[in-house]
Amino acid sequence: EISLGLVGSEMCIRDSLYTMYSEDLRVSNLEKFQTKYGDIFQNSSKIENDLVLASRFEDLKDRTFDIKQNEEFAQFIKDAAPHRAAFQALLKIISEDLKNKNWSNAKLTMKKYQSYFEKSNLYYQLFDALDAPNQNVRLTSLDAINSEGSEYAPVISADGKTLFFCAKYRNDNIGKEDIFISRKENNQWTPAKMLPGINSVSASEAPEAISVDGTQMMMFQNGQLCFSNQTFDGWSELEFLPRSVNATVWQADATLTSDGRALLFASSRKDIVGFTKNNNLDIYVALKNEEGKWQDVINLGQQINTPFLDRSPFLHPDMQTLYFSSTGHGGFGEMDVFKTTRLDDTWTNWSTPINLGREINTSNNDWGYKVSTDGETAYFSFASEASENEDIYQVDLPQKMRPLAVSTISGTLKDSYNLPIDAEIIIEDLETGKIVSELKSNPKTGEFFVVLPDNRKYSYYIKKKDYFPISNLSLIHISEPTRP
Repeated sequence: EISLGLVGSEMCIRDSLYTMYSEDLRVSNLEKFQTKYGDIFQNSSKIENDLVLASRFEDLKDRTFDIKQNEEFAQFIKDAAPHRAAFQALLKIISEDLKNKNWSNAKLTMKKYQSYFEKSNLYYQLFDALDAPNQNVRLTSLDAINSEGSEYAPVISADGKTLFFCAKYRNDNIGKEDIFISRKENNQWTPAKMLPGINSVSASEAPEAISVDGTQMMMFQNGQLCFSNQTFDGWSELEFLPRSVNATVWQADATLTSDGRALLFASSRKDIVGFTKNNNLDIYVALKNEEGKWQDVINLGQQINTPFLDRSPFLHPDMQTLYFSSTGHGGFGEMDVFKTTRLDDTWTNWSTPINLGREINTSNNDWGYKVSTDGETAYFSFASEASENEDIYQVDLPQKMRPLAVSTISGTLKDSYNLPIDAEIIIEDLETGKIVSELKSNPKTGEFFVVLPDNRKYSYYIKKKDYFPISNLSLIHISEPTRP
């Protein structure tokens, strides 16, 4: 609770607290504030007025908009704007135009109400998304992967050659939910097969992320985050992350950074943005210390997180471009996908999120997007109107929604007998002296893959127990960004 006993800043604290309670204009939250702080909140008429608006909104938000009700919705917008509830009423009015992709009509309707939303970021985020030029976006179903069952939660490997996903109701399922795998051969996805050695009959398994080197898979199980390592004999038993990460009953939507030293995920914790945990998730980052142990967990801050749902983060291997889904920023209805850029080495300084646009987002929940290393393609899942089961799709990202170009290095490690070998590869930036990547080669094939920023000079160090290490035999010098 927040103490209101301060004299100098008492009014400011009261106003800020009331803003949090009235954010979504819910009767229950307003009544809770009135009960707790009504006797010291001097603007009692404000509470009473907002309670009336909240009651009207409770009635309007569950309705399917009809043109006969236009005057009622329009009057509510005039009375409640620029409040978030007014924006949601506006979404109701333009919902059919959004569904039918009648962008010009939707914009004309929005302009009629522009004067009521002069200070609303929600309004301008949506209007900018509607007003953007048409993009040549191609949507493709991955038919070799999809079945009559349900396929979702796709995870693409950094080299773009392997796709992991979760599925249920397939003929080849053995458990409630299982992890499947497909590989790209001759630019075509092979029929999906269950990932051997990691699925169980009694539990649900779902992939969250795969490390850039492909040797560690992050997973979700019963609200907790865990991982499995690839060994010579297959995938290892699950290991759960420490309590610093798995601190609450639900953590999910995990993504590993390309350097392997940070983990982004969604959760609801004490430092969540907003005062309530109902329908409120924030995006956090967990950092590794020098010993490689997960420790500090940081809220990404209010530029990204809102008092509503903010989840499904995916940090591109460029280490700067973040894609995430949210109901708290200006979108087309439910969760929309947004893009933001990391502005410095901290995890709390981000650019203003940009809606991915009308060709990507819909009035339904859009989430779970994973972007290829070359930045050209996004993978996701959704259920069409003709089916309750989800399928996996890929979509071309518009040019301005793509991440920065990166460079990749791949190869195979072999021992003195010319046999594949698994070893640790450490790459260091020679200018800064910082380790920029720690990876392992595939234990069966010796293959490795790494993503690095361009225009840098690097040295490498390869080590394995009982073997002589190799270091600095040559320099990796990448002078221009390349697409893998």
